[in-house]
Amino acid sequence: MAAVPAVGAIAAPGTGTGTCVTSTNPSPPATGDTTAALPDGGTAYAGGTAPTGHVGAQGPHGYIVASGGSSGGTISGYSTDQGNLNGSTTVGSSPSVCAGVNGTTVHS
Repeated sequence: MAAVPAVGAIAAPGTGTGTCVTSTNPSPPATGDTTAALPDGGTAYAGGTAPTGHVGAQGPHGYIVASGGSSGGTISGYSTDQGNLNGSTTVGSSPSVCAGVNGTTVHS
């Protein structure tokens, strides 16, 4: 059986109050990004300058965005629909995972 590779320290699972991410998109479309209109009036976009970049979509129901570079990255999203489902996952030197709904966070 192959050995399991070591994984960086991750915070112990738990619950808390609040949200993992806010309703404000942390990486909105920037000048020079390639964009496309979405049927709900939102925008899909991609851009960045090597070695970093981002891709996402935002609109009347919230956003989802992925950004990063050679040392790691983050995927995060927030729904403005009932329950405000939100969360983030970060990889790199400080890995983390968080999911939130109805004002409660899990595994942050």
